[in-house]
Amino acid sequence: MKRIKLVGLSSALLIISMNVSANIGANEQNDSGLGISVNVSPLLGIIGIFDADVSIDVSDNITFGPTFSYGNFEFMWDEIVILALGVRGEYAFNGVNQNGVYGSVEMNYRMVGVGDNSEFPLNDVTSKCSGRMIAANTFAGYAWRKQKGLIVRLAAGLVQTGILPDNPSCDVESTIDTATETEFINYFGFNMTVGWKM
Repeated sequence: MKRIKLVGLSSALLIISMNVSANIGANEQNDSGLGISVNVSPLLGIIGIFDADVSIDVSDNITFGPTFSYGNFEFMWDEIVILALGVRGEYAFNGVNQNGVYGSVEMNYRMVGVGDNSEFPLNDVTSKCSGRMIAANTFAGYAWRKQKGLIVRLAAGLVQTGILPDNPSCDVESTIDTATETEFINYFGFNMTVGWKM
């Protein structure tokens, strides 16, 4: 049910951005062709994570903007809650209004809770464990896009997550619980986003 709600939220966000685009489309005041896009990840939505970013064109090849993720899903025997806020930059080799290869870097701050009934705040007594993390994603991919309208991005790359020390104590032994200094975990990641450019 939570996954259905997250997929529905992603769809609603896209519909809202399309309506805004339609309302301002008649008045194209931006002669340079630079714009703003709202993008969501349907793949992460399937597993229970709502992941979105706002990309603001700052030049013909560069975009920059905030990112937001929220997840509440079950893994193994535990319920996991994730909240992440960050920023993302992208360099589009063929330009921000053309199909082509791009590279991106994203940095975010994450709060994670693990427990049978994990809810925010993450230090809720019902949580088995809670912690803070920082993450940096370095991805390369291909985007299908134009000056206005639908954008589809496929990318893969390295995700580096640092578990911060001095986390709240956990009821179960875990990497989060035992971190005395920032510990980094590296892994390979893949993602797909669908968005709308205004």
